[in-house]
Amino acid sequence: MQAVRKKNAAHNALVCVCVVSVLFALTQGTLTTIVGAQVLASTSERIPGEARSTHAPIHINGNTDFATQATSEGWAGDGSAGSPYVISGYEISAGGGSYCILIENTDVYFIIKNCNLTNATGSSTTGAVHFNQVSNGTIMQCNITANNIGVYAYRSWYNNISDNNISSNSGNGLYLWNASCCIVSNNTINPNVNYGIYVRDSINLNINNNTISKGTYGIELSHVNDTVLVQNIINGSSYGLSGGYSANITIRQCSITNNSQYGIKTTRSESIEITLNTIIKNYNYGVAMYYTNNSRIQTNTISNSTYDVYLNASNSVVITHNTLANTTTSAIALISSMAASIAGNTITDGGIYIEGALLEHWNTHLMDATNLIAGRPLRYHANQTGMTVPNDAGQVILANCSNMFFSGSWGIKNIYTGVLLGFSDNNTIERTLITENEIGVALYASHYNRIRELNATKNTYYGIYLRYSDYNTITNNTLTFCGQGVFLQDSMHSKISGNNASGSNRGIYLVHADFTEITDNIVRSHSDAGIRVIQSNESVLINNDASAGSVFGFYPYIAGIYISNSENLSVVGNNMSGNYAMDEEFGMGTGMGLYIESSKNIKILNNNASGNV
Repeated sequence: MQAVRKKNAAHNALVCVCVVSVLFALTQGTLTTIVGAQVLASTSERIPGEARSTHAPIHINGNTDFATQATSEGWAGDGSAGSPYVISGYEISAGGGSYCILIENTDVYFIIKNCNLTNATGSSTTGAVHFNQVSNGTIMQCNITANNIGVYAYRSWYNNISDNNISSNSGNGLYLWNASCCIVSNNTINPNVNYGIYVRDSINLNINNNTISKGTYGIELSHVNDTVLVQNIINGSSYGLSGGYSANITIRQCSITNNSQYGIKTTRSESIEITLNTIIKNYNYGVAMYYTNNSRIQTNTISNSTYDVYLNASNSVVITHNTLANTTTSAIALISSMAASIAGNTITDGGIYIEGALLEHWNTHLMDATNLIAGRPLRYHANQTGMTVPNDAGQVILANCSNMFFSGSWGIKNIYTGVLLGFSDNNTIERTLITENEIGVALYASHYNRIRELNATKNTYYGIYLRYSDYNTITNNTLTFCGQGVFLQDSMHSKISGNNASGSNRGIYLVHADFTEITDNIVRSHSDAGIRVIQSNESVLINNDASAGSVFGFYPYIAGIYISNSENLSVVGNNMSGNYAMDEEFGMGTGMGLYIESSKNIKILNNNASGNV
């Protein structure tokens, strides 16, 4: 092997230049497939009529052994770059053994071509074609099927795997481990049970024009750097393309569709570029980044996912000029992430959602009105005070703002959260149409705000939602037919008065919301409770109409007002009559005006709780 290492050192620089040439060609929209000094034949030069002869499994160990077997078998070539050995036209069944072709410790040039390689099922760590410390090899125009692993290259550099059918293998189609400066192109890889292509601990790969489908993972990269993936088709798997602990990865012009979990996912990675891809109908996430920094997502079409773009603990990510559509949650979600740059995106629905416990998760982003949401501009304001937010907004986000005023919007619709405030105090949101969103208005760590006279009907989860937000006033809003009209969680000293939240599952819902005043609200025709109070103390419920609720189901119950695990409440002058529950199997359920459990010091005075069934 000493001679092999010396020879490797002599040609490493040349081959790396060739790999770089391939990467440059890809960026220009063309592709030349190069290994060492070879330019390989394209698929159009295959010889489909070439006869195959049955052959026993082949094991080659070292350059000398390769030359000996080439002479014995009559293989063409002399192992040089200009005249590689050619192993061609074989039908090899491993018969349940570990390999069809095993090559070790070589750096001569060779091609394995036009072979059928099957039934290598005897080992989980060996492929039908297995390279161990091999350079300058090519596998092309082969059918590699019904094995455990199709092709396995370990500690093998400067190899080319192109124009093959690598399918129906019970483990991985193609496994590259410490196999750098390799090209994987124009292969059909489907279906393989685990990974279509699995690459680990490698650099400088070119993976292009492959079709991969119907496995658990399409392409998986682990500890991979300086790699390009271009014009691959990945569809029908559970996980499309994922990368972990990787850097300087380019994913370009790929079609990644119909994967049941995600299209692209990166974890603890750096400098990922996702450009000009079509990423459609991937159920949970189109693109998801976890702990991934300094990356770009640009000029993609991403649609029909729960989240089109999802960032979690990922900083300095650029998201520009994408078309994002038909999400079931939010088009872009920024979870505990900082310093995103978001511009020029066309978003049909879902909008942008921010969540995070730190101020920096909210106010360090760059987002402007070039982002269009349902044809109207995003209005994101950070670190500002005393402004009037334009009423043409498709969505409003205030981060670390105060004394801002938003009123008279044309209507915010089909967004995950129509108006979103984080770490923002003393603002006014009023007289705006915010309907048919998941959440109408949400406040996080925002205090002393005024939310009034909104039409926030038919929002799936909440009309108005407060979390860690104190001393807010919610008055005279129409919040009908929402999941919860008003939901306060871990928020205190709020005033909720004069609202109409009828027809919702719960009109007003408190959890850990002490010192809340709930007065003069209409929360009729609910399907769970007009007002539900959980672990919320020192609060008052006065002159609310929580009547005429109804529910149908198995063992149903319903209450005008429901109180649990709370202390020192006043329930005065409320109408809690006519709440009706019907069991679909046994008839009457349990309808109650007022239900109290595990609570104490509840003052009950002058309420109407008649006619509950």
